[in-house]
Amino acid sequence: MNCEEVKCTPNYSEKLELFLESKNMWHRFIEFGEPVRTVEQAARKVRVEKIAKSIVMVDSNGDSLLAIVPAQSKVSHKKIKIVLAVKDVRLASPEEVLKHSGYPAGGVSPFNNISRVLLDPQVLKNETAIVGGGDIHKLIEVRTEDIVNTLKPRIEDITQALFMEGTSKSADAADLPSNTHRLAPNEVGVREESEEKLRRTQSET
Repeated sequence: MNCEEVKCTPNYSEKLELFLESKNMWHRFIEFGEPVRTVEQAARKVRVEKIAKSIVMVDSNGDSLLAIVPAQSKVSHKKIKIVLAVKDVRLASPEEVLKHSGYPAGGVSPFNNISRVLLDPQVLKNETAIVGGGDIHKLIEVRTEDIVNTLKPRIEDITQALFMEGTSKSADAADLPSNTHRLAPNEVGVREESEEKLRRTQSET
């Protein structure tokens, strides 16, 4: 029985491994017994600060691009629009991810079919990075210098700028985190004490 007789699932991680070996690139596969869909799941086996996401996007001209950012950061659509001088960018659909990158959503490796690549400099803080391993059950560790030398990416700040209290704006509303600022318990106590002192002062005058 062959793939013409039954529906076969391509071995994407094997394709990735063959590519890396053809380039004599050091790599280490990290296998999971379940699909790795979140950073929390990946953190059970690897250091989160070393994980880099490979995000497939599409610009307003219909052209694909790859954004490589730290796992704990959010890609900034606004910054990418400025860097590429395009009207808009959006996340690719699962169908577009496979079409453009050659890998399924959830398993995208930075080493794929997309030639226009943006790399956030934060990824380069580590000697190695843990990236998509071709399918959702695997990650792979590679050297960050190999990412740069192989992909020849534009190294740009493309992660979201956090909103700082006391400033008017720092990013589009869509790029802002939902919890821009929350008081810690000790801050709440200090604020309540200050308000109480102000009320007493006002009552005495």
